[in-house]
Amino acid sequence: MNLRATLRSRVGRTLIAGIALLSLLVMLGATAVQFYRDYRIGLAGLRATLEQVSQIADSSLSLAIWTENDAQIRALLDSLVNMPDLYYAEVVEHGQVRARAGQSSVSHPVEFETPLRFAPEGQAPAEIARLRVVAGEDAIRAQLIRRLGQRLSITAVEIVALTLFVILFLSRYLTRHLQAIARYIEALEFERDPGDLRLDRAPPPPGGADELDVVVASINQTRRKLAGLYAGERSRSEIARRHLDYALTHMTEGLALLDAEGVALLISPRLNELYGADAAAPWAEGRALAAIDAALVQQGTVGEEVALAGASDARLLERRLRDGRWVLVRERALPGGRTLQLHTDVSLLKQRELELRRSNADLEQFAYVASHDLQEPLRMVTGYLQLLERRYRDKLDDSAREFIAIAVDGAKRMQQLILDLLTFSRVSTRGQPYAPTDMEQALTETLANLETAIQEHAADIHRQPLPTVLADPAQMRMLLQNLLVNAIRFHRPGQQPQVSIAAERLDHARRPPLDGQASGWLFSVRDNGIGIEPRFFERIFVIFQRLHTRQEYPGTGIGLAVCKKIVERHGGRIWVESAPEQGACFSFFLPDHPPMLDPIPRPGAHATPPTPEPP
Repeated sequence: MNLRATLRSRVGRTLIAGIALLSLLVMLGATAVQFYRDYRIGLAGLRATLEQVSQIADSSLSLAIWTENDAQIRALLDSLVNMPDLYYAEVVEHGQVRARAGQSSVSHPVEFETPLRFAPEGQAPAEIARLRVVAGEDAIRAQLIRRLGQRLSITAVEIVALTLFVILFLSRYLTRHLQAIARYIEALEFERDPGDLRLDRAPPPPGGADELDVVVASINQTRRKLAGLYAGERSRSEIARRHLDYALTHMTEGLALLDAEGVALLISPRLNELYGADAAAPWAEGRALAAIDAALVQQGTVGEEVALAGASDARLLERRLRDGRWVLVRERALPGGRTLQLHTDVSLLKQRELELRRSNADLEQFAYVASHDLQEPLRMVTGYLQLLERRYRDKLDDSAREFIAIAVDGAKRMQQLILDLLTFSRVSTRGQPYAPTDMEQALTETLANLETAIQEHAADIHRQPLPTVLADPAQMRMLLQNLLVNAIRFHRPGQQPQVSIAAERLDHARRPPLDGQASGWLFSVRDNGIGIEPRFFERIFVIFQRLHTRQEYPGTGIGLAVCKKIVERHGGRIWVESAPEQGACFSFFLPDHPPMLDPIPRPGAHATPPTPEPP
């Protein structure tokens, strides 16, 4: 079993192949060295034979040539070619072959030539001829080839034996232990503690642990650390899950978390309670939102659904249920393609909204009637006082005429206050639906309306490009006009009014929005007028609150109050930064998405009866 596993293992096969190849290379190298040594020994034997030939030639063959004994010369040459590895011998005298023996054609010849000398009595040795001998390496090479075959056979047997030994060694001392480690890691689960890993081998002596022991110790240590981390994370996860279940169970809103395909991942119990679901609860985890909505319609739970405008990454829905309750659905996209829905019972808010609409309608009707009914007597008083002044001018003294002028002025101021109050009340009751409003065009129209005042005060107006916002166009013109009128009006005597209008984008990518609000635009109207003390910053936005007398600066104190009401209706805020004699800067912030409420229904129009002319 372990042997087959070793052969199937890629690491085992690679290790065995490497060891076998290395063994083969070592054995082949040793064989080559040995054969080279044998070849050198064979050549040395051949040279020894040639040395014997040289000795024979110097003695017997030289004498036979001197005595011209041809028979002895041939006999000596024959004896030479019969020596081992010698194939041919010849005697050359005066450039001519005198005698020869053997065959000169050899596959691997080794030629040897030596001089033949003879010394007559009383004379020095002299060369009388030359002996040429041809030897061959054929026998040496044939012997080496025979030895090579034998050596290769022995090498193959040795490699096979070594490979088997390596396989058995790996199987016994490595492979089975590695497989045991792999099985332990594959079966490792933190739900149950499998205990430490132990291999089927003798325990190491103190200080004698090998690499396998080190690996096993590291695995056991890592397992204990991971088990501790898992237990801690599981405990924290269970605590968090209990907190989440508690929050979902007791929260007043219904919550649904959907994946990218619209399948419910998390559903709070409040959802089915909120929709008054029967036994077949439509809201369930693992169910698609389309199937849930279809079930709500099929059960008749949802009677009406109204889509509201919201932020770019959010969707608002109002649902009227069959029992008359209203549910507001807020849906927001989350990172990763998921979606979060919050379902809130807004029945009480809808009831209060309806009551508020009715109250506002009654208030507008009252303001309209009151303004008409109050203005009519004031016009009549003013008319008759002026008539009295014209008819009896000659009969009235200066004091009487002054009293009549004061009464007329008071009546006119009362009439203006009534008109201003009506304008203030209509900011909320007669606001138009929000629409993309070009503030640049609104400013141009406002400056055209104020052209007379600008020329009268020689005001210098500096304007920067303004954006397009989602707002009530008419109220934006009223807002700009009130701010510009104040900037032109409240200037120091003898000084030319300097007014600048600008806008700045506020979002998280550039400048953070104000007070954590959504992104939007910050507008500013700056002047070089008389300025305002900081203690009056709040008071100036209260209706009919004035800081100066009518003789100093005309007006009723309604303008900034109307500005504040317009900005707050659009979900923004307005404030002032100023100091006495240093001008003022009025800033207002408009969010990209103002509160979306249906316009308050207007009361029926009433024709104003003609004012009777004084007699």
